[in-house]
Amino acid sequence: MQEHDARQHLDDAHAHAHTLGRGVLTATFAIRHPRGLDVVFLLDEPGTDFQIGMGAASEDFGSVLSIGVDRQGGRLRATAAHTVGGRRRSIPVRVVHRSASVIAVEASPLPLRDRPASLKCWSFVRSGDDEHYSDVIGLVAPALAGLPAVPLKTRPR
Repeated sequence: MQEHDARQHLDDAHAHAHTLGRGVLTATFAIRHPRGLDVVFLLDEPGTDFQIGMGAASEDFGSVLSIGVDRQGGRLRATAAHTVGGRRRSIPVRVVHRSASVIAVEASPLPLRDRPASLKCWSFVRSGDDEHYSDVIGLVAPALAGLPAVPLKTRPR
């Protein structure tokens, strides 16, 4: 996604924020790379302790990937898990960038076998009495929109 497109998306989100409720999580971006997944959470004045996260699952929820960040007492902790067929395993995860408005985490190595097809995605934030949950709408950069669709399977062979 081009920086201009990302800024426009963020401006549009701010313009519609009054109709969507409130929360500290402004946007979530995920980038898959050969060894894993980077997730960036954009925050709006997170003054208190919070939990934020995102997840992706196959169509039948047989494969679920979740990545989250908790902040309690000023301490930040990242977690990631991959559940396949009811068996949960932790994934190494680390915070690679932290500022007042951005938290970036990397989950790596991410096992490609049995990975979620990312057909269903969601994000959430909990802060004090506020809780916000949203389905993630996939946005594709115009340069990539013309590429042919790639079929993804829960258990590629």
